[in-house]
Amino acid sequence: MAEKTEKVKKSLTEEVIEGSFWSGFTSILARLGTLIFTILLARILFPESLGIYSLVISIASIFMTFADLGLDSILIRYTSLDVRKEKKAAYFRYVFKLKLAISFLVSIALLVFAYPLSFWVYKKPELFLPLLVSSFFIFSSLFVNFFSSYFYAIKKTRYIGIKEIILQITRMLLLILVFILLLATYRILGVFVSMILSNLIVILLLFIWINKYSPYILKKTKEKIDKIKVIKFSAYYTIASISGIFFTYIDTIMLGFFVSFAYIGFYRVAFTSVFGIIGLFTYVGTVLLPIFTNLKKQRLQIAFNKVSRFVLIFSIPATFGCLVLGKYFIKILYGGEYLPATTSFYILSLMLITYMPVTIISSLFFSKEKPKYVAKATFISLLVNIVLNYILISQLLKISEAWATAGAALATIISRAYLFIYLIIITKKELGISQEIKIFLKPIIASTLMLLVLLGINFIFKDMNLFLGLAEIILGILIYFSVMILIKGITKEDIGIFKKLPIFRKK
Repeated sequence: MAEKTEKVKKSLTEEVIEGSFWSGFTSILARLGTLIFTILLARILFPESLGIYSLVISIASIFMTFADLGLDSILIRYTSLDVRKEKKAAYFRYVFKLKLAISFLVSIALLVFAYPLSFWVYKKPELFLPLLVSSFFIFSSLFVNFFSSYFYAIKKTRYIGIKEIILQITRMLLLILVFILLLATYRILGVFVSMILSNLIVILLLFIWINKYSPYILKKTKEKIDKIKVIKFSAYYTIASISGIFFTYIDTIMLGFFVSFAYIGFYRVAFTSVFGIIGLFTYVGTVLLPIFTNLKKQRLQIAFNKVSRFVLIFSIPATFGCLVLGKYFIKILYGGEYLPATTSFYILSLMLITYMPVTIISSLFFSKEKPKYVAKATFISLLVNIVLNYILISQLLKISEAWATAGAALATIISRAYLFIYLIIITKKELGISQEIKIFLKPIIASTLMLLVLLGINFIFKDMNLFLGLAEIILGILIYFSVMILIKGITKEDIGIFKKLPIFRKK
């Protein structure tokens, strides 16, 4: 009872910041781990083999989405509500059974379709064996995501951070063993095996934690739940999630029909690098879902704009920084042979500005059981993306494969911008909540000044090295935050929010 009273007393800001901190910590680990993982793959597999891996993981991710059906978010939604333990357990067991059955069917489907996809659709036999192994990977990954979602629902996100540390460490160690023990011919298969084993270790750990902190959630109960309501929510969320995952991977999928494996590898480098940065901000949306669920309209408007502004303070200068240092970033981390990824990296980095607002808006609609609006917006944007991908890739391919990959990146940026504008409009119309456009202005002004200074430094110092690059990053940060303080883009309230982070809070 005392614990429940303490949670009630906790302010909205503290709750959002604490959840965002641990979620952000997890995101940093996940994206940094993925970035290091990709760098290792790029260094050892080289562009062509990395391209095979990238295309296979994209296809596998599409199949994964059909097994999701929004069940992870449904778990967050219905187990975060203030209901009796028996009701929570009933929801958990019902959603778990759905997840198990659908995941099994989808994994079998990938096994069946591996041959026709490799030999008939793409006409690239090198894809066959990796696709077979990836079917086991997606099955294990689905349950890592599912069990992790429960900890978001009960607002114990610090355990997600611990999970991520273990996942990344085991994946790296197993990957090293793959390259030590296996010949080059089998290394792509070994990569998937290492990821499967890492997933199994983490699933066991998550299951133990759930049984420790919520033992009632696994027990049978006669409690009745509204299954129709759950299925209806799932139906709309499925459209949104399928559209969203196609949105993420459709460029790689379509590039597979037009360009060589090497250029798919280049695109993977650009894409992973940008999303590694985006990952520092996107997990906030998952943390906000259980918090938004219980807020009324007035407080929701305040929370929405406060969190949006706080995130944009960091995501906008990150975009400008990518535009200045992108080429050097790729050369130092991946090697000179991956410099053809630079143009795509520059284009995709523009996504940093709109990606997080889209995530927050989506959380608003899902928390209020209105996923159909996000589903519609995402689906329309996906269609725009597919059409633009086909037009730009096919036409720019006439110039070169490098231009074709840049065309895929440009299609993604245009369709993402369309999605952002569309969601802003329907949020105002359906929820009466408006996105304050002015919160973008001051970070853009400060970032522009930072950009001009860094470009001047690059013009003077032609030969970039690691030391100079780090110095530029530090200088850029100092310039940006100094300007933001001068133009009152950062206030005492923002500094106070920093002090409320769990890492600075006294026990």
